[in-house]
Amino acid sequence: MIIGRYLNKEVIKTMSVVLIVLLMLFVGQRFVMYLSDAAQGRFASELVLTLLLYQIPVFVSYLLPLSLFMAMLITLGKLHTDNEMAVISACGISDRQILNYFIPMVLVLSLLTGYLTLFQAPAAIFAQQKLIKEQEVKGDLSLISPGKFQATSDGKRIIYVEEIKNDNQLKSVFFVQQNAQNEHGFSLIVSNNGRYWSDDNQQNFLVLENGSQYQGSTGNNKLQTMEFERYFMALKTIENRTVVSKLKAISTKELVSEQTDAYLGELQWRIAAPISISLLVLLALPLARVQPRQGKFAKLLPGLLIYITYMIMLLTMKGAIEDGKLTSSIGTWWVHLFLLAYGYSEFTQWKWLKQMKGPAKATAKNSISTSPKDEVAEK
Repeated sequence: MIIGRYLNKEVIKTMSVVLIVLLMLFVGQRFVMYLSDAAQGRFASELVLTLLLYQIPVFVSYLLPLSLFMAMLITLGKLHTDNEMAVISACGISDRQILNYFIPMVLVLSLLTGYLTLFQAPAAIFAQQKLIKEQEVKGDLSLISPGKFQATSDGKRIIYVEEIKNDNQLKSVFFVQQNAQNEHGFSLIVSNNGRYWSDDNQQNFLVLENGSQYQGSTGNNKLQTMEFERYFMALKTIENRTVVSKLKAISTKELVSEQTDAYLGELQWRIAAPISISLLVLLALPLARVQPRQGKFAKLLPGLLIYITYMIMLLTMKGAIEDGKLTSSIGTWWVHLFLLAYGYSEFTQWKWLKQMKGPAKATAKNSISTSPKDEVAEK
């Protein structure tokens, strides 16, 4: 129907704008965090964009429900303030029919969000952790950039490499290290070739070949010179080569197979995103009802407060499941049921409550109308 296509088009257009704005904010914040980590020597600066690309599907999976909810509030609020919804209602189209118009869009977005949260986001997080762990394993060598003087993470070493080949072969290496026992002492090493190597005890080494070593101290012109064919320089001790996986990085298949409380809590959190889409759409329709003078953003702040409360409750229940304070059978399901009940009540304008009050009022009126004098007259 024309009205259905019009409503879906307006909501999708607004949702796209909201999603882009929110995504830019979250990506910008994470970009600053990655730059800070790179500046501290946690990983090479060349990996910042790669890590950021891995983070995008994670952000999109959890921003889609919020973007749709905000788009529904803004779009329908605008239609109410422009009296377009009044015209649509006058044409005989009820709120239930309008809800039916959004069902195809809700199904598509729910499937997309479910795919991202259940499969794409965990894979992206796992790839992130693996990449960062590989950089930590390589130690200071991973921070070396050809043609640049690069300080190590502790600030006591400076390395310069003219060229790095694909097989980790280094050409023309210049290395300066501060003496651990004497803060004025230094050791300078110049080598034609070098390479990265790790022994069986998981110790990282920078192996320099065909070079010279000069030892001295600042303010002293005397240097000790030594020629060498091969020089092993310890870079960083590796405690564990395995990638430490967090719950967010574990695949959904493994979460389903392992019936632990922590895994089930994480699984329920991933399922919450696609479930929330239909619940938020049901709530957005009645919540967007505004008066013409209120403005289209009148219900945006109350809607956001409801969404934030909903998310806090889900996260609280997820944490309680992981800590063993709440069984997974109860889990987060009651939070969804609570939002469903509230959204349905708002959508039906609390008719069930009015129906419960109606018989109670009728009974009260009947009891008042029946007085003792009437009872005596009847006798």
